[in-house]
Amino acid sequence: MLKQHQLIVTEPDKRGAFEKIKAETLKVFRGADLFRGVNKTYTPKAEGGDPLPNDRKEVVTTVPQRLEWTERTVTEMLDFEASRDNTNMIAKADIEIDGKIIAKDVPCTTLLSLEKRLKEIREYYDAIPTLDMSQVWKAVEGRSDLYSHGPVEQYRYVKQMRGVTLKEATKEHPAQVREVIDDVMVGTYQTLHTSGETTPGAKATFLVRIDKLIEAVKKSRTKANEVDVKELKIGKALFDYIHQR
Repeated sequence: MLKQHQLIVTEPDKRGAFEKIKAETLKVFRGADLFRGVNKTYTPKAEGGDPLPNDRKEVVTTVPQRLEWTERTVTEMLDFEASRDNTNMIAKADIEIDGKIIAKDVPCTTLLSLEKRLKEIREYYDAIPTLDMSQVWKAVEGRSDLYSHGPVEQYRYVKQMRGVTLKEATKEHPAQVREVIDDVMVGTYQTLHTSGETTPGAKATFLVRIDKLIEAVKKSRTKANEVDVKELKIGKALFDYIHQR
């Protein structure tokens, strides 16, 4: 028996042949010249007049001939698609990871789209922002999605001017004083940092699980495509209806 995966690999060839014959037939029908013949003869009026060669052009093909030629390839394509979809109705497989069934009897068509969707899902998981692990983060009490570190103490300084006596005053001279500027601590800041980011480890776990899912879906799709093809031929019936007299 033909397996579903063996049928699917023929799709590019069948689709290519269909597109080619369709384009060729459209070109032939739109040109129309191949369907037209002519037999033109000349008879001189006077006896003994100059004979002229006949002008003759044969009909190369007919509409029924061209339709019959095209129908064979189109019927193959229609029967292929019908058989593929008919088989997909029964082609199913479980999604299994590490011996555990995640989803049961998933249709083959769903497995095909699911593989693509999981890759799209992976994109935004890969973009998850993570905590700066150079800091010590702790889970906020009562929350599983919020972290904090600190408080971090910082001092506030202001510049203050004061005079420094270089020489004491004497009877003859006043004191020599120089002004200097000092940074004086006048208060403290307490800064508590909070973040809704996740840990690099949690992000890595998400990505590993998604990758395992993608791989499991691929295996399930392969298994589902091992089902025997359930043929469904509809092309001839369709053309019989079109050409009925």
